[in-house]
Amino acid sequence: MGRADGATACLESHPSWITRNKLQRELLFEPENKLLMDLDEIPVYDLDVLVFPDVYFMSSDYLFTFNPPADSKEIILFTTRGCPYHCVFCASHGVHGYRVRYYSLERMQNDIDYYHQRYGITRFVFFDDNFFIDKSRAVAILDHVAMKGLTADNVTPAFFFIDRDVVAAMKRVGVTNVCLTIESGNEHTLKKIMRKPSNLAQARRAIDILHELGIIVVSNILIGVPGETKESIEFGLENLKKMNANWFMCFAAAPLPGSELYQICEDNDYFVTDDDPITTMDFKRCVIRTPDFDPEYIERKCYEMNLVLNFTNNYDFRTGNYQGALSLFERVLHAWKEHAFAHYFAARCCWKLGLTEKYATYKAAYEDSIAKYPFWADYAKQHQLSPLD
Repeated sequence: MGRADGATACLESHPSWITRNKLQRELLFEPENKLLMDLDEIPVYDLDVLVFPDVYFMSSDYLFTFNPPADSKEIILFTTRGCPYHCVFCASHGVHGYRVRYYSLERMQNDIDYYHQRYGITRFVFFDDNFFIDKSRAVAILDHVAMKGLTADNVTPAFFFIDRDVVAAMKRVGVTNVCLTIESGNEHTLKKIMRKPSNLAQARRAIDILHELGIIVVSNILIGVPGETKESIEFGLENLKKMNANWFMCFAAAPLPGSELYQICEDNDYFVTDDDPITTMDFKRCVIRTPDFDPEYIERKCYEMNLVLNFTNNYDFRTGNYQGALSLFERVLHAWKEHAFAHYFAARCCWKLGLTEKYATYKAAYEDSIAKYPFWADYAKQHQLSPLD
């Protein structure tokens, strides 16, 4: 019996997996919540059922963090299951548990070869909760990708695992951008309310190491977790202004079903509507109201933080990396063509770089946006944007 046949046989006998044969025997088959401990027993993915490669979805095209080569063909892989930490907003343990389980190194190396040879995959995107939790194994996986002349990304590497060996391995497989989920600039919020197993000193050290090897750093920030106050959010913002990430994505906390955050909101009647919060929430719309804040404040503050951290206090711009800043402002404009602040700061970058024609184009677009949209004019006044020459 071959590797694939053996894996399929295992799933047929395991109570947590739905298979064709089980459904043919019992149409209403109900899987049990029982973890598969040896991930090597899971068969490789059959991409042929996706009409591959005639229909192909390049998922990271839709992530601000990444800018994959146009000629690459990617696959997203999870090399582990489970997370030992207890972050208040996370629900993954409800599916995968707290114990970390691994595909073996040999299995991952074989899978990389298989997907490349059978389907022409050239870019492997590792989406594990904690890809580097076993550093030597993760580095060996990346080195196998590099040895084959392929590329890889790790979407959200936990910053508390990042050191020079890890970043060097990432660099060898062509990583140019990472997203660090720092979550908060307030140490108390980070450790006592969100319960992240990390601190801001580790985040700063990780950013410095990544920058040393020329890797762009984007960071996720969450606000609106019960226990936060307007004052603690403002304090966190002041700390984030000193954090040298190249870009920040500022979100409203989403109480995912199965997370402790969801239970806190339910137990304390913090949901703002009687409608199902699962269908009404996202990371831009806040569905939480506490004695300390309302949803309108959180949504407004998210956007104001975005304007401060990414534009008026942009790390690359204030440190003189005008080309780097311009490339990120232009990413914004690719998605939102009338973003006044992106036009304004792109224009200022072009002025510094001596790009007079592009400067004139962005200047005109900025002036058109604030003339057309009163909210942009209000934001420009609020943030004291001086007129462009």
